[in-house]
Amino acid sequence: MDTQGLHPVFCFRKKLSKPTETLILRSIEVSPKYEMIEKTLKKRHNELMKKEEQIKYLKEFVSHADKWFSLNNISNLNSSQMEKAYKKNKNSLSIKWGVVEEILKSLDINYKGEIFDRQSKRTKNGNFFIDGFIGIDYYPVQISNLEKLKTICLGAIEKLKTGFLVRANILPDLSLLLSILNSTPDVIGKWKHRRQGKDTVEIKDEYDIQDFLYAMLRGAFPTLQYENPTKKTGLTSNIADFTIEDLGLFLEVKYIANQQGAKRAQKECKEDIISYGKQDTCNKIIFFIYDPNKCIANQYAFSVGLGDKFSDGQKNVEIITKIIN
Repeated sequence: MDTQGLHPVFCFRKKLSKPTETLILRSIEVSPKYEMIEKTLKKRHNELMKKEEQIKYLKEFVSHADKWFSLNNISNLNSSQMEKAYKKNKNSLSIKWGVVEEILKSLDINYKGEIFDRQSKRTKNGNFFIDGFIGIDYYPVQISNLEKLKTICLGAIEKLKTGFLVRANILPDLSLLLSILNSTPDVIGKWKHRRQGKDTVEIKDEYDIQDFLYAMLRGAFPTLQYENPTKKTGLTSNIADFTIEDLGLFLEVKYIANQQGAKRAQKECKEDIISYGKQDTCNKIIFFIYDPNKCIANQYAFSVGLGDKFSDGQKNVEIITKIIN
């Protein structure tokens, strides 16, 4: 293909499908209307991509974003190695972004918004990736904008799968999750003591409390997955009760029926920390311990026994324990 006289975007385009290459050969002549032609070709290229391929690109971008987040928790690299790791991951994100951006455009999903400018100390409107990640070197702002893009991409995946955009471009919040978990006793109390003539609900085992939590969390966290199998760390594969992909979070539920159950639950939690903590997608683990009969004699000792951090030499995973009566 002779590229002389063509707009640069056509000279550097990579890995085009054959239908798209044919479209370029038929459509492009030396013309001042390059921008219009470029938009037409990008739209056609997206139409030619299968839905599964679009989802694959979006998931790969999310995966690279997760790697970027996890770099901050790696403890065994010196400053030179860390800089190389950041640069490599940043390049991987940049390579994916071109296609991801066109997918978002085709789905009519906004990926722009207010971006904090460190120099002027003011916010400006811009592209979360180009202006809010690549174009600045201030890590807190970079990570904030990349988290927004991750959420936007997860929303795009949902739209491709279901036909609907389940979420707005809102960053999931850990404090919101903890607030909902803290309200569990009030919600359960309401269902136990309903209006006269209405059926009540009793929490008798771990499955009951899991169902309650799913109903409470699903609306606020659309990427919540119920009983998601983890990768094998040995001969077996554990199943996390819940995962929330936006937050890189694993949520494990325990129901304490008696004092023996309390000891068993702590032992299981310690095993879960090792199993879940080694997963690439895990940055936080929350243990939700429902102890309606107050069988845990010393809640503080129970929590301290699990610790607040797990490290496998590659990254640090935050541990949060919530004991609810």
